[in-house]
Amino acid sequence: MDKAAKLRELHELKNNNILSESEFIAEKNKIWSDGNSPNTINPPLIPPPQQGGGAGKIFAILGVLAVVAVVIVIIVAAVLYVWAASFLEQGESAPIATFFVEESSSGIYYVTVIQVSKQEDLAGFSYFLKDESDSTYVGGNGFGEIAMQNIGGELHGIDTRYNGDDTDLQSRSDNVSADDGTDYPVHFSDGDSDGKLSAGDEFEIYGANGPADDGWKLDIQFDASGDIIGTARLL
Repeated sequence: MDKAAKLRELHELKNNNILSESEFIAEKNKIWSDGNSPNTINPPLIPPPQQGGGAGKIFAILGVLAVVAVVIVIIVAAVLYVWAASFLEQGESAPIATFFVEESSSGIYYVTVIQVSKQEDLAGFSYFLKDESDSTYVGGNGFGEIAMQNIGGELHGIDTRYNGDDTDLQSRSDNVSADDGTDYPVHFSDGDSDGKLSAGDEFEIYGANGPADDGWKLDIQFDASGDIIGTARLL
């Protein structure tokens, strides 16, 4: 069989997918090299395609995916950092408080702090005395700051154990202590005088001379987050 016939046969095998491209080139080179005399000028041999090209592409794709993954991780880390920083600026999560309520024969409800998940300064808490309909009592000092404070020239607070140096705040503390619930329906006593809301501290809620009654409640708010950290129900 002459070279032309062999080449045609190779083309048919290749077209019918019997021979791959590399096999076709290798066989074609053999045909051209067989029987050539030293004086015959052979056509240049076509080198078969380099092996491993597919693997190279896979490695290249994996490299790109690795770079993309690193970029995604950096972006996510940056977002989490910003979120965490924003969260810290707004303050930590609110503590949780539990209370024990007991009513005396004289109509005073004693609300003792049993536990606080973490201690915070008294200045960071507010109280709200609420009736059966969950409405805040606004008849007079039914809500406000717990710690004795001078805010914008106005005195606030219901702590009967204030021990600071401000004579005006001390005077207010004395007035709260002497009141029978008429002007200050809620009193607070910082049991250990540590300036924090902690176990052993006590609220006094007046029902005889004050407005409180069974079915009312006292809500304590953590001002930094606005959360009600505990509720004492008067029963």
